[in-house]
Amino acid sequence: MTLEDQRINLLETLGWTDLKKINLKALRGTCPKGNKYTIAPNPVRSLDAIQRAKEVIVKDLKTRVKWIGFLKDIVSRRMPTNKVGSHMTSDIDLHFATCEEHTEALLRTIRKWKL
Repeated sequence: MTLEDQRINLLETLGWTDLKKINLKALRGTCPKGNKYTIAPNPVRSLDAIQRAKEVIVKDLKTRVKWIGFLKDIVSRRMPTNKVGSHMTSDIDLHFATCEEHTEALLRTIRKWKL
């Protein structure tokens, strides 16, 4: 899944509509408040934007548990393993997850992640 596809899927989940590319990096569309021709944020590249996305998507306990499970699996990919072969992933590693890791976890949680 390309970064652009991730961005569009996440923005549509957050309520953005009519998204159109206006140049190589910018998207314009109708924001959730109804304002048309608004420049869309890029949650895939901004910790502030991904935080706002998490606040919208990860509301209830069931979704939160699902999301944190995905995040732990994703972050574990880059962590060292112990002698048994288990990834040594701590809570602090999750705290320092990248925007891309958060985006993948959110999209997997809402079943919009495509390989």
